Amino acid sequence: MTPTTLEPLGFTASGEIAFRWTLPDGTTTEEITLSESDLDTLTAEYRRDTLPLWPVQPCAECGTDAAQLIEDQPLCHGHAMGFAEAEDWSQEGLR
Repeated sequence: MTPTTLEPLGFTASGEIAFRWTLPDGTTTEEITLSESDLDTLTAEYRRDTLPLWPVQPCAECGTDAAQLIEDQPLCHGHAMGFAEAEDWSQEGLR
């Protein structure tokens, strides 16, 4: 199966970035545009790594919106960080 791909099209006359998605079945979406502000917001959220999984799933530990899947378990950002810290400690013990 072909993965979903993003195709940048260029800038619109109003300065927005135009793009479209090509879906796994080969179809393409309608043209989508983002302003510089929209793109800055999207980039900031992407780098924060705290957006919920989509579709939204509850954290297996506390029920808040999960941000990551770890060992097939949906975990919120806090519990995922706790898992990573515990893993770091276990690796230290192996040295």
